[in-house]
Amino acid sequence: MDEGRLPADALPVRTRSAVEALTGPIHAVTPVDGGHHSDLAVRVDTATGPVFVKGLRTGDPRAAAQRREALIGECVAGVGPGVLWRLLVGGWDLVGFEFVAGRHADYRERSGDLVLLAEALKVLAGVSLPAVELPSAGERWAGCAPGVGLGEALVGSTLCHTDFNPENVLVTADGAVLVDWGWAVRGPAWLDPALVVVRLIATGGQSPAAAQAWAARLPAWRGVPDGVIGDFVEAEARYWEAVTSRTPAPWSRALADAARAWAGYRAR
Repeated sequence: MDEGRLPADALPVRTRSAVEALTGPIHAVTPVDGGHHSDLAVRVDTATGPVFVKGLRTGDPRAAAQRREALIGECVAGVGPGVLWRLLVGGWDLVGFEFVAGRHADYRERSGDLVLLAEALKVLAGVSLPAVELPSAGERWAGCAPGVGLGEALVGSTLCHTDFNPENVLVTADGAVLVDWGWAVRGPAWLDPALVVVRLIATGGQSPAAAQAWAARLPAWRGVPDGVIGDFVEAEARYWEAVTSRTPAPWSRALADAARAWAGYRAR
């Protein structure tokens, strides 16, 4: 279980009873590994099937992102898990999602999972923006940009997931499903493929050339000015270098190194 994550039996009796009123009798509650933005993340087994439940204590500053994720879940059927219910009771803010039975994506070169991820991103590019206030991509990256032009290039009307930790890409018999939408933004369609490139280098051990070639095969990549991609890669490297400086951790260092390696490859 993730450090800081509460055990499955941490919910007060009143809160558990309220969940049972929605799901029916609970047979088992099992902690779910992965994800770093919730105090509680469990698989709840009921007579009608499993439900994924994530939650935060009410008043937690991350609750806004969780509420946003619940609203996004109502419009990403086919590419993300649907939202079954949301519950505020007993000091907890809980969301019940469709349970996705899948494994984490393999980001190594030639992995068949990358074909499935590409298909999921094509579907996502056509999803209408949900009726929820989303941060803009510019708010996250423009401050790290090497010039003023990137801010305009980050304007877009596409729902972008942005957090492609392989734990957030579940591979099922029907394709790749994107979970954990707490970092979603509105932006250009090429943004998610670019962010996947960094993960392919950091997690999949791919070369910058191979990872960029994967993104270049996606329709959203075509026609994007080379200078825009270059400026974004530099901004992404600076973003993760700043994160690593504030809160050093192996995972953030790996992302900073991957983005910097991609920037170096493009500068040749």
